[in-house]
Amino acid sequence: MKKSRLKRDLGSILGKENVTIGGEEEEDQIGKVWDSIILSLGFKILPDAIVKPKNTREIVKIVNYAFDKKIPLIPKGGGTSNLGETLPIRGGIIVDMKRMNKFEIDEDKKILTAGAGTYWREVNINLKSKTLALGVNPPNEDSTIGGFVSRGGYGIGSLKHGSIGNQIINLEVVLPVGLTINTGYSKSHFSYGYGYNNHWLFTGAEGTLGIITEATLKIHHQKNLKVTAYKILKKEAMFQELRELAMSGNFLSAVFFDGELSKTELGIEAETGIILLLYEEEKEEAIFEKEQGIIPVTERDFDLGVLLQNIYVQEGFGGEVFLPLDGLFNIIEVVRRLRESYRIQGLVGFLADPESIVLRLICNKEEKGLKRITLIGDFVKVAIGLDGRPYGSGVWNSFWMEEIFDENTLKLMRKIKEQIDSQNIMNPYKNINYPKSRIGLTTSPSLFQTTTFLKKILEKISL
Repeated sequence: MKKSRLKRDLGSILGKENVTIGGEEEEDQIGKVWDSIILSLGFKILPDAIVKPKNTREIVKIVNYAFDKKIPLIPKGGGTSNLGETLPIRGGIIVDMKRMNKFEIDEDKKILTAGAGTYWREVNINLKSKTLALGVNPPNEDSTIGGFVSRGGYGIGSLKHGSIGNQIINLEVVLPVGLTINTGYSKSHFSYGYGYNNHWLFTGAEGTLGIITEATLKIHHQKNLKVTAYKILKKEAMFQELRELAMSGNFLSAVFFDGELSKTELGIEAETGIILLLYEEEKEEAIFEKEQGIIPVTERDFDLGVLLQNIYVQEGFGGEVFLPLDGLFNIIEVVRRLRESYRIQGLVGFLADPESIVLRLICNKEEKGLKRITLIGDFVKVAIGLDGRPYGSGVWNSFWMEEIFDENTLKLMRKIKEQIDSQNIMNPYKNINYPKSRIGLTTSPSLFQTTTFLKKILEKISL
């Protein structure tokens, strides 16, 4: 479609001031981390247009227009994940949700209702002033409510409250055919037990089944929090100790820093690593004896939110995996070996439940483009070998779907996608479908792995 026609049509829906044709600003952001020159050879990574709707009614009009013209739609929140969930790979329209940022706190019912484009930072400031908090918070407060829900996110508070999916009372979603649905039985009461639990269909779908426009979430009373640092002495004893810690119910979060990051980010020397425990002050603190493998190392106050925010913001694109807890120290050893070929700052992660941990590989900023993608691919492949999986899919982790799900499960998931999004306009070729290149070539795991292998060979030849 001609740019003039697209601008005129979208401008009539949203007002021309809320429509940008092309994507120079997106190209700048992509280039900082991904090396847009490499990407642009295989994929159409720039959008045809960026639109900024202000309400659900405008979203419906955009979706109807895209459905009629068979134009891809890519919902975008804060853009903090960098796994390619909001990256156009066949062009299309980026739907920037950040104008949909109104929220309301009901202290009596203990619920938050927020537009999908609402920043977590703004919500948390308001909740904290009322001694309230959401059960789960992303490590990066620059993310939006809709983006974190769409990711199915884990974060600060997950050890006690689970993922963000466990906090949902209702989601308002615009489907690819232009219909608006509510996933809950009520917008103000949390209940299960009748029919399908529709929240989970869109939690973790990463914008491939519809556009989340509003979320209603549970909130909790929360008193003063405290963080205590523990040094890991005996890695062979850690699995059982961390598991018992997680099952105690006393802690909101247990955050792991490997030896490298504990030195650079916490100022604590610890060969194996450090665990930061987050809990409410009046809760009884767990006590570990030295022979159990963990000892307290400092009385210094840590602001866990600020620590994680600084790491996640400065690092940009990094690999994240969901790993069985007993595989933690296996992957630490693997990362040490990867340092022989790549520049790596370290590992950080948080317990998601008593049996598993979410880990993020922190790369040096200078590692970007295809080399960084290759590094993340190696990291994810190791995690899968340890019975783990990628945390989030986007473009780059879509390569691993057949290694994670059995054939029948994957068929069911793809059938759901086909039935809900018959035109395949909603964030296409991501999550459960392999990415497709400019020329329509499906980018399968074997092709991806061959490309990264050749990259490694070329680097060795040039040395």
